Amino acid sequence: GSTYRQLGKFAEAKEIYTRALSLSQETGDRMGEARALSNLGAIAFYQRQLAESHEYHMQALQIWRTIGDRAGEGTSVLNLAKVKRDMGDYGQARIHFEEALAIHQATFNRWEEVNIWNDLGILCQELGELATARDYLRKGLALAREIGDQAGQAYVLVNLGLVLCDS
Repeated sequence: GSTYRQLGKFAEAKEIYTRALSLSQETGDRMGEARALSNLGAIAFYQRQLAESHEYHMQALQIWRTIGDRAGEGTSVLNLAKVKRDMGDYGQARIHFEEALAIHQATFNRWEEVNIWNDLGILCQELGELATARDYLRKGLALAREIGDQAGQAYVLVNLGLVLCDS
């Protein structure tokens, strides 16, 4: 499924993830079920089927919480934030981004934390909150430097430059 997704063959990927979901449900593999739902949510997101993506990610989130998988929970909350942002629901997106940030900080996922600071910065830029956007992006940049994430540094710097231009 992941290979098909990376190749942009979304119908094939969806078919495989749907089979994985069915098999996971039949065998009682809750983690496999949550992963399949997350992947189906990603496919729907790439295809801009945002309501469907939201539903898949909500189902995955419920399972992650039920089985106590904080990393999976953080990923699902982050995915929901991106869906809400793209749906234009910036208030709910911000709540989800902040919740995902707290979870990833608690689970010491520093790489994802960089991405969330960046996403929060972009969101604040879209809302015209440029000072807050700069603060978030600077936090992301500092963390990316601290952990040696060069790609993260480049990505955050691009967005920080755009915010500074807007300022």
